[in-house]
Amino acid sequence: MTVLECCSLNKIYRQGDESVYAVRDCNLKVFPGSFTMITGASGSGKTTLLHLLASFEVPTNGTVLVEQRDIHRLNDRDLSKFRNTEIGFVFQGFHLLPILTAEENILMPTVIRKQAVSKIYLEELCECLKISDRLHHLPSELSGGQQQRVAIARAMINCPKILFADEPTGNLDHKTARELIRMLSVSNQQFRQTILMVTHDESLTEAADTVYHMEDGVLKKIK
Repeated sequence: MTVLECCSLNKIYRQGDESVYAVRDCNLKVFPGSFTMITGASGSGKTTLLHLLASFEVPTNGTVLVEQRDIHRLNDRDLSKFRNTEIGFVFQGFHLLPILTAEENILMPTVIRKQAVSKIYLEELCECLKISDRLHHLPSELSGGQQQRVAIARAMINCPKILFADEPTGNLDHKTARELIRMLSVSNQQFRQTILMVTHDESLTEAADTVYHMEDGVLKKIK
């Protein structure tokens, strides 16, 4: 059974009298515990697709199913719960709160949910991402790669069914980017974390189980 799938998904924007397809008739299947990447140039529609799959944008038509539920038919209350408990999202920008330590940033989702987190899981997660020795540092005291790893830990702290990552290496140098992908791959294997990531860097796709390419809003499976 899939954890996520979309069928005939479209996102159309109006520009004057013209209809512009950001996403055109996309079909995608993501299985539990898999690491899926979507490649494509800037403006190809891959970020829009990711936002549709994560419920941040509403499709013009088509369906997005998470464990067989059409997420775009959820009411506001259930949709909010879905975003808070079932998915994690890593942005290209780190979006860490500057006055909080790395550990406090990581634990922020659990504070919002008013739910305790397993100390063992937190320790294992931080060890996996190699930030255990940086937990008491402020974001300004961390490198870009360390800040992004903190952002990933924050997105994973609630054990989401799917971790979405939008160009997580976009602000990193090549060496740091590859190290981050290696850590995502380890977290995928160690925690069986399902990951769906978009990137313009095709050299990173060797870490993925499944690879799609997007061009002009059209998605094609290539691996």
